[in-house]
Amino acid sequence: MTRYEIHEANMPRLEKKLATIQKKCARYDCPFEYQQIGETFRTVENEIIRFVVIEVSGTARVGDWQFIGTIEHSEPMNRIGQYAQDVEIPREYFTARPVCDHCQTKRARRDTYIIQNVETGEFKQVGRACMKDYTKGLSAEAAASWVSLFESLIEGETPDASSYTRYLDTAEVLATAISVVDTFGYVKAKNEYDEYNPDSTKNNVVKYLAHDKYFLERAAENGMTAPELNEDRAKELIAWVLEQEEDYGYMTNLMALLRREYCEYKHIGLIVSAVASYRRAIEKRERQELARVERAESTSEHSGEVGQRISFEVKSITCLTSFDTMYGTSYLYKITDAQDNIYIWKTSRSQGDVEGQILTGTVKDHGEYNGEKQTELTRCKVKTAA
Repeated sequence: MTRYEIHEANMPRLEKKLATIQKKCARYDCPFEYQQIGETFRTVENEIIRFVVIEVSGTARVGDWQFIGTIEHSEPMNRIGQYAQDVEIPREYFTARPVCDHCQTKRARRDTYIIQNVETGEFKQVGRACMKDYTKGLSAEAAASWVSLFESLIEGETPDASSYTRYLDTAEVLATAISVVDTFGYVKAKNEYDEYNPDSTKNNVVKYLAHDKYFLERAAENGMTAPELNEDRAKELIAWVLEQEEDYGYMTNLMALLRREYCEYKHIGLIVSAVASYRRAIEKRERQELARVERAESTSEHSGEVGQRISFEVKSITCLTSFDTMYGTSYLYKITDAQDNIYIWKTSRSQGDVEGQILTGTVKDHGEYNGEKQTELTRCKVKTAA
């Protein structure tokens, strides 16, 4: 197997040639195969570009004789197109005259062909017609096309400057996004009206990485931290994403991108969204931890009996949520008394500052939420304490 690193823009054209050669080899019962085994990235003229790694193997062989390469005769040195990449061609062929070792005929040949006996290791230089005597019909044209294949492989390793797909270091993109979000907050690519947002986090990351003069000035004015200082945070974020469960949607796609060392520009939006997802997860975890601590310290007990009318002085009141119903807006309040007992009250009226006032209500139910005992009230009234 011989390994080549082909610039990705050259692959479509090359694969067509590989398929053609494979068919010709099959016609002569000559083994030939190729496969893509991976990818690699290189920095070329300050751009990160991708190469496809392929392995190729094959032998233009019939019987004991295999085709090694072509000699294009010229002065003072011949050009040799080598097919058998694992064979060292004797140096004399680089200056050999266009003579056929088989028929010994001297004529003005432009090309001759090198063959080798696989049993004895003997090399021969033969003309186009005589080559068939050794290879049982393997044509010089077929052999030449195989040589051109390997030349194409070598040419394919040279990047096509007109077809660069630019890549970025994924960790660097994330570190930059962290700096941008720290400074300007996370801004979606589209606003609430589904309109393009030129000041989105994605666009600001692209501007920074492209060394946009105006954005760099704005970042400096706002004290944006250099992304290099966020490298550890970026690694932490990547590790967090890869620990999540597959959802075969957003998170799975994000995992696929963050497993790669390099990313394309078109994926920046999804990658930088990881910063917002991570922060929401951290905030949720902190809220849950705070709630857990509060539950552990809670001394709340149920008050009264179901159906009983009770009164107490309000120590604190918090609106947990509000929602619209067919009868209007409803509000859900969490209330505590002097003994830190917890009460829940759903009402259609918004309550102002009622701390220190007396609340009277009917016990509707005794419940428990996340380990906290709660007394649900209904038909409540609030009046100023005497």
